[in-house]
Amino acid sequence: MQRKGQLAIIIIVVIVIIVVIGLFFGFRNKNIQPDIQVVDAEVQEVYDFVVDCIEETGEEAVYEVGRQGGYYEIPENTFIIGFPYYVFEGENKMPTKQLIEQEIAKYVDENLEDCIIDFVDFPDYNINSGEIASRAVINQKNVEIDVFYDLDIRKENTKFSLKNFDNIIIPIRLGEIYDIAEQVVGLQLEDLNNICVSCLIEIAEENDLFIPVESYTENIFIYHIIEDLQNPEKFNYDFVFAVELKGEEE
Repeated sequence: MQRKGQLAIIIIVVIVIIVVIGLFFGFRNKNIQPDIQVVDAEVQEVYDFVVDCIEETGEEAVYEVGRQGGYYEIPENTFIIGFPYYVFEGENKMPTKQLIEQEIAKYVDENLEDCIIDFVDFPDYNINSGEIASRAVINQKNVEIDVFYDLDIRKENTKFSLKNFDNIIIPIRLGEIYDIAEQVVGLQLEDLNNICVSCLIEIAEENDLFIPVESYTENIFIYHIIEDLQNPEKFNYDFVFAVELKGEEE
């Protein structure tokens, strides 16, 4: 009889443990699930308009930071004729990928409303907008942009809300281009007196890119990493930076 009682207690304890574990993971999964925004059909056109503007502004941002070597706001004393030094005085000055992501997001934050233009294309809606907070993620094959943009929308007597505009994809291989720029900088730091042209040709061919180099002065060179988008309606993507070599010793 005593053994049966002990067995019953053990079974109850096991059941309690299983229930507790189940509740723990249930609440955990619930907490990590992102809020899913349901877009009402009445405001679908507004949502689509904002997404189109994010795509347009995001693409502008990616191109702009490419032309300026990863920067939207140019830092002082690190540029030559508008291009940042990635090698200067024998040191690696290349920005981190995280910094470039921040620069892209900053561009979107500051320029998105130039596309929105106070929603003048939607006279049937009364739209109040809050601040814009963007996040950019550089992937190997594209750049992903998420935007939090708090919109209170009224149409006649009905109120709607839109906040999250996520997973906007800009199809530029910026992650791959960044890795190649890092590889080029590494090669240059190994030899501060010369440019390995054959190395650049090999890297370019392996990655289906172009890597032309311009001579600015005797010891300052401008690198371009160009992605041919093979689209007559778009400019090729150009990521640009400068390096300083030692130059010939007298």
